[in-house]
Amino acid sequence: MRHSKVVEPEKNNILLITDSPSDVDYLVELLRDSAKINFEYCLILTALELEIALKEREWDLVLCNFVLATLSSVDVIKLVKHSQPTTPIILVSEGATMQDAVDMMRLGASGFVEKAEYPRLIEFVRQALEKWHLTKESESVLESSIVAYQTELICRYDADFRLTFVNRPYSEWYKQPIEALLGSNILDKIPAEYRERAIAHVKALTVNSPLAKLVYQDSLPGQKPRWIEWTNRAIFDKSGRFIECQSVGHDITEHKRIEEKLLYSETQQKALLSANPDLLFRITPEGIFVLLSEIRQNQCPLLCAYSSNVRFT
Repeated sequence: MRHSKVVEPEKNNILLITDSPSDVDYLVELLRDSAKINFEYCLILTALELEIALKEREWDLVLCNFVLATLSSVDVIKLVKHSQPTTPIILVSEGATMQDAVDMMRLGASGFVEKAEYPRLIEFVRQALEKWHLTKESESVLESSIVAYQTELICRYDADFRLTFVNRPYSEWYKQPIEALLGSNILDKIPAEYRERAIAHVKALTVNSPLAKLVYQDSLPGQKPRWIEWTNRAIFDKSGRFIECQSVGHDITEHKRIEEKLLYSETQQKALLSANPDLLFRITPEGIFVLLSEIRQNQCPLLCAYSSNVRFT
């Protein structure tokens, strides 16, 4: 691995992946002088160097040439997403096609920009770093608020529905290790019949209305279906762009069962009362007569004369 080089006081940790010395000088000068970004960078040339760098520290950004002699950009994306799923990756190209850009974005790249379009490149880098720091800040706040006995299912996912954080109960619920869940698509955990509703639910969250609840029945192999109530909070950056969503899930199966029993009991009671020809009523503490049987108001003139506060069920 090449030695790290400090450019101004350390603030952001950036991995530069390129086999062109001129590109290194160009990118460093561009980010330092034009973008006024304080950063420390490490130059990577091989897959082994990349694996070591990803194990040694957490990186704020990966800036990679699309075409490399010793390493493919596809491998770069896969290695980074496997080791550090939330770290943004920006690919810099010369003469790439639109299809190349689409393919790389689908694999997990955060941005794809032509080298000559330096204003756009600067903006991509700034946005990626801002999103990264906001994500880490919210992650720090969240983790500090989670106590050891926390039982709620807690997760966070980005705009592509890729999981960026899960807590221990979430991992245990889905019977998968945390490492395996990170980077996977949360929609795969939602039953097919609820997915479209879940997507629409998240997309409906706004800066002015970032919090909402969604309830659906979750069913795991070999287990009875359980009702989960998810409280979802969308997180936006300063410009109002959606960054991620934090979800807290509660098992409300028992509550649902009680609701169903009460509803069934109420339905049965109404059916019995409807078939009863007698006048049935009760009086509330406020002196209001509540008629329980289905009768017309003109069938009880004495009662109505006694009290004008008559409510029919």
